[in-house]
Amino acid sequence: MLAFSLFINSKANHAIQLQAIYNTKSHLEKTEKNLSAVLQDIEDISSYMIYSEDFRSFFNTSNTPENRITLNNIEDRINGYSVFHLNSKPYMDSITIEGMKENLFHIGPPLVSSDEEVWKSKAIVLKGMVQWSGAYTVTDYWDRKNKVISLFRVINDINNVSSPIGLV
Repeated sequence: MLAFSLFINSKANHAIQLQAIYNTKSHLEKTEKNLSAVLQDIEDISSYMIYSEDFRSFFNTSNTPENRITLNNIEDRINGYSVFHLNSKPYMDSITIEGMKENLFHIGPPLVSSDEEVWKSKAIVLKGMVQWSGAYTVTDYWDRKNKVISLFRVINDINNVSSPIGLV
């Protein structure tokens, strides 16, 4: 009787372990699919910037006093697009775009990190391919620290794909 109970107990433990492994694997696969979808969504948003007339106009307009009204109008249109994404996607916190003509536009809470220059440099080397950062710490205006990952990408001119016009 004792041997039979030990045998049943052993089989039950094995079955429970297999079920736990299966459940964990299933959860990890779902998490991986969700994370991949989030990353792809952010990459798609950066791709949109290549094709959007508003973003291209922003990148190609010099940041000079005589262009300030034009830039303000473009920034208003970009702001609407960006705020929609920031409000509808809880995994997005902010968007920063920089034109090669001294333009800088930030949407969302500004983040400060010394690591960002390293990732920007790597993105420039990639000439338009997506560069994901590793996890790094940023500090917001309220001195709160958060771990984030960021996408960095050079935006090239749609009419001359080897000519960079901005960075997101």
